[in-house]
Amino acid sequence: MPTCWGRKWWAVYKSDEGALVSAIRYVERNPLRASRPAQKWSFVSPYPELRAPKALGAEE
Repeated sequence: MPTCWGRKWWAVYKSDEGALVSAIRYVERNPLRASRPAQKWSFVSPYPELRAPKALGAEE
């Protein structure tokens, strides 16, 4: 198993959409937890699943 201290990089893959959304929210909330302003960049667009929640029973 690779380690973060090894010579090669450490790759972490998100196994499903829920894990991806959780990671995005974690990164977005970090500045707020450090009493810093939220970061907004003109060149970054929100992940589509965070803009509008899916309707229950909606098909993709």
